[in-house]
Amino acid sequence: MISVEEAQGFLAKEKLQINVMRVSLGDSAGQVLAEDIFAERPQPPFNRVAMDGISLNSSSWLSLKDKKPLITEGIQAAGSRALTLSDSDKCFEVMTGAPLPIGCDTVIPYEHCHFMDSGSPSSKGREVILKDEHSFSKGQNIHKLGSDYKKGELLLSKGALITSPVLGVLASEGYANVLIQKKPRIVLISTGDELVPVKDKPLEHQIRMSNTHALKAELELRGHTEVDIFHLKDDPQTLFEKFKEALESYDLVVITGGVSKGKYDYVPSILNDLGVQKIFHKIKQRPGKPMWFGKSAKGTLVFGLPGNPVSCIICLRRYVGPLIENSWTKDSENKVVLKEDFSFSKNLTFYLPVSIERSPLSGKLTAVPQKTNGSGDYFSLTKSDGFIELPRERAKFFSGEAFVFYSWAKGGD
Repeated sequence: MISVEEAQGFLAKEKLQINVMRVSLGDSAGQVLAEDIFAERPQPPFNRVAMDGISLNSSSWLSLKDKKPLITEGIQAAGSRALTLSDSDKCFEVMTGAPLPIGCDTVIPYEHCHFMDSGSPSSKGREVILKDEHSFSKGQNIHKLGSDYKKGELLLSKGALITSPVLGVLASEGYANVLIQKKPRIVLISTGDELVPVKDKPLEHQIRMSNTHALKAELELRGHTEVDIFHLKDDPQTLFEKFKEALESYDLVVITGGVSKGKYDYVPSILNDLGVQKIFHKIKQRPGKPMWFGKSAKGTLVFGLPGNPVSCIICLRRYVGPLIENSWTKDSENKVVLKEDFSFSKNLTFYLPVSIERSPLSGKLTAVPQKTNGSGDYFSLTKSDGFIELPRERAKFFSGEAFVFYSWAKGGD
């Protein structure tokens, strides 16, 4: 049996074998980028006017002794080539997003300008006086060439989630088609003779299948949509044949049930017969101690999760999800403060379901323990927002202490 830290260490070394595909920009939102994106040109690609108003040469204007009115030479519109200032007492009307006219170095907003001939229909020859209360500095209201990024600069790294801002960058860089990571093909397999389909009425000694449906929901709500589920009876030959098919057809195989020490817990031995290398079996934690993890010769990763409902969903959230997303660091930084004291006597890492509240005074997130009736009590999890990880070196945990928090998909991170 290994510690939680050792288990995470083994898992952090493994990565799913991910294929790539090219999709249209419009279909890329929510996908994972599979290539680095470098700047085609500087951004902005020209000195860009940041406010509607007038542009002038500050040094020339300040040198005018009598500060006589400025004369407009025309309008610099967005989408037009940069015009050129002809004289020190001249200026241009400029629109937001337009190139800064050549010879100008400052933009004065309209609200600080008084047009003496405001009724003139012409954009040329208008006299402009700067209002006395306005002070300005050279370079103001100009989005300078290359101030966002330089040509050739790395803008987006492979592995980035394509959010709306990321998609905007891709569009600005001309990526009408985007190389993305194909979503991993995942199969969730439940085992056990006691399980019947959800639509069936169970007999007294039977229960409906719930684990795979809950696990699929957790994965799909986090964006992992290529997920299949099926159920197998506790028959060694059937398990062998179906596991073999799954190892060939999927990137990740997640099995629930059949990994403990019972007479019908065939999963570890059958995986061994199929040549799947066991990396570890059993973790010093509660719930979820019997968890199994291994890797096939082809590279397919395999998890064997306990059959108890609370155990399997906590193991999926704690280990399977972070492996798929390679998000170990992200999870470890997400902490909440325990609202009340809690004790746990066994020398095991303990996963405590909690509901989350925000302190009205400090604004900190606080975790309120939610009691359960063991690893089979799925209902109690509906009252929680996730769970916290309590280290096994201790038995008592006190109000005000911070612990790593793992949220269910409904709450996000």
